[in-house]
Amino acid sequence: MRRIDFSQDKINVITGGSERGKSAIISIIDYCLGSGSCRIPTRNIKEYTEWFGVLFSLENGNELLLVRREPGEQQASGEMYMKEGINVDIPVIIESNYNVENVKKRLNNIARLSDILVDDENNTAFDSNPSFRDFTSFLFQPQYIIANQSVLFYRADSFEHREKLKNIFPYILNAVDNEYLSKRDELKSVERKIAVLERQLERKKRISSNWLGQVRGYYTQAVEFGLLSANLINKEGVQNNEYLEALRSTILPEKEIIPIIQIEDLVNTAKRINELTSKEEELAYRLNSLKHRQELLKRLNESSRIFRDNLLNQSNRIEAASWISNLANNNADKNECPFCGTETNRAVEYLNNIKVLRKQIIAKEVTLSDNYTVTSGEYIKISKEVESIVAELNGIRDELRILKTESSGSNKYIHTLSSINQFIGKVSAEIENFDALNVDDGTEAQLAELVETKQELEKIVNAEIVKSRILSAKSKITTSIKHYADIFRAENRGELIEFNHKDLMLNFLMPNGRREALYEIGSGHNYMAYHIATLLGFHEFFLSLSHHPTPSFIIFDQPTQVYFPESTDNEESGEEDLSRVKRIFEALNSAIDRTEKKLQIIVLEHVGKSAWEGFEHISLLKRWRDGEEDPALIPMDWIES
Repeated sequence: MRRIDFSQDKINVITGGSERGKSAIISIIDYCLGSGSCRIPTRNIKEYTEWFGVLFSLENGNELLLVRREPGEQQASGEMYMKEGINVDIPVIIESNYNVENVKKRLNNIARLSDILVDDENNTAFDSNPSFRDFTSFLFQPQYIIANQSVLFYRADSFEHREKLKNIFPYILNAVDNEYLSKRDELKSVERKIAVLERQLERKKRISSNWLGQVRGYYTQAVEFGLLSANLINKEGVQNNEYLEALRSTILPEKEIIPIIQIEDLVNTAKRINELTSKEEELAYRLNSLKHRQELLKRLNESSRIFRDNLLNQSNRIEAASWISNLANNNADKNECPFCGTETNRAVEYLNNIKVLRKQIIAKEVTLSDNYTVTSGEYIKISKEVESIVAELNGIRDELRILKTESSGSNKYIHTLSSINQFIGKVSAEIENFDALNVDDGTEAQLAELVETKQELEKIVNAEIVKSRILSAKSKITTSIKHYADIFRAENRGELIEFNHKDLMLNFLMPNGRREALYEIGSGHNYMAYHIATLLGFHEFFLSLSHHPTPSFIIFDQPTQVYFPESTDNEESGEEDLSRVKRIFEALNSAIDRTEKKLQIIVLEHVGKSAWEGFEHISLLKRWRDGEEDPALIPMDWIES
């Protein structure tokens, strides 16, 4: 078994020549953390190794051992061994006891990650459910990333992971945490319950309103049967509730009723039917007229919109002519063509004509917009009037349906005691249903309570609060980035540094107001400096929180590559190169101090100890070179045996 121990509060340096296995350390750790593919180099490392393992210290004092089988011909192996506890022993013989999916779930639990989507508003192809794997972007800076001009974070060169990282960045910045996501989920649940109760109440009100719209018809028919006096028939301003109370007192008699039919009551019924029929015809005619106007306005609005859009397109196409015309008119020589410089006034004249034409188009656009506003308002007004008439018309027809008998056969028996009793039974059942529908079942009280809960949750689940937290987090991070950029003497360090979490890139606000992205400032030195500064800045922020899912270690692979040819394995550097290399270790040493030794750093390099001599927190862990007792990651006796 080959074991390498790293100090937790130090900068652990492994130096050595090419092909010694330094870079494989990142791949091994990432593989044991559940990577979807094995990037561990072939040749000796995979050929002489059956299992790869990493022992982690957890914040609760426990240790976590993760071991994963070498994949062989596969892209990755799903077989893993996991053990968690105090002072975990590494077994000599490994047998798989978990698969990689189980391990990733356990890592999610240890990191206390929420299983709720961070961004559930935008429908994207990439979910925003945070996973421990997402946070590995802040743990590793391999050679192809550490001086990359376009990519700051590990795995962010993959489009899928990049989009996922952008989706969960508010969670990474602690602008939304598990409690916030839980409250937001609770708010959505409360809103759904409110919507259900509101629909129930609306349905009750609609049914009640529809039935009350028929109650005058029942009242008139009761008068015709001789069950009620006609004192409400000709009374002005009678409300439906008054008809209901009159019916309620009559159709639930304490003893059998033998009504006396009055001839004038029959006449009143016929009169009411005629009134309703006339009103129905009037409303139907008016409704037809309004629907015709509504359709015409709809067509007019659509034509106006299309015409306005066409004018806007024309205006946009000739917009550049105004700028060119101004350029030509500002030219000292008015007769000089702004394109080719020849002596002519026709180009200027032609451009001025286009400019005048654009003004005319804009004037038409304004007029058309005003007309569109007026006609749209009229369309809305007519639509509301149509809705009102339809409701009134339905009420009239309901009353007519009650006053008229359902069939010619029933007319013969309409005034018999049997028919009257049937009527009483029917209306009695209707009133009972109405009363049952309107009984206080606590729905309104429950709705009021939910609305109050919603208001309290909205104080917590607030988009403006999240924006403020994001700005605050980024401000702290960029302040740290500037500290390290000053150590590196990186370009643009004096400008306002911004981290754009929507494109995962550093920007610099220039004195002229222009924003320059990291990839625009050039130089491998700057790219490397800002990569290290950014990762250190993020870890400072993570460690300032009581808990953060990101483990507190970073591995940098050969940051000095920007100063030396790729093929160079020489440990010694020139005076100027040595000065720049020492700044790398000065920055890392500063990070140990600023994080109060809570951050573990591993540096894989080919430079020698002269680059870090004099720095308190740096420890040479391994020197893998020819002539050393331990010359590479894979021991020589494995190969020779």
